[in-house]
Amino acid sequence: FPATVARCRRAVTRGNAMADVGVLLVDDNSSFVRSATRLLHGSGAAVVLGSVGSAEEALEQLDVVRPDLILMDISLPGMNGIEATRRLKELPGAPQVVIVTMYDDPEYREAALAAGADGYVVKTELEGGLIRTLMGLLAKRRVGTAVVSRGSET
Repeated sequence: FPATVARCRRAVTRGNAMADVGVLLVDDNSSFVRSATRLLHGSGAAVVLGSVGSAEEALEQLDVVRPDLILMDISLPGMNGIEATRRLKELPGAPQVVIVTMYDDPEYREAALAAGADGYVVKTELEGGLIRTLMGLLAKRRVGTAVVSRGSET
């Protein structure tokens, strides 16, 4: 895993301006992880540095992977993604976190944003919503603003 991260990190630093975001996927659904990886690689929006199946693994791997962005599911074994986001955002130099979930519910959105999530994308709108959210976050990062991007809201 660390060798793969190093190769991907080099690709991120040498890649084009769009693919300068290193992503850690946190989801226990391997089919979703494959789909998200294909989408991100195909779009050129980001480079997937790795994936883990639980929030606890994400917290353990944070110093090894050093992602710019974490795509976090809410429903995970053990700690849920909202609590994991809260813990991540308490860390110095925390990466951006986008919640990617099946829950298209205002209560979940509000809880995720209150925990510090930088965006919220419903999995049924993944193809358009995720890339739009990533582009918004990348643009905001470059100009130094902290505006929340909500990929699936119209």
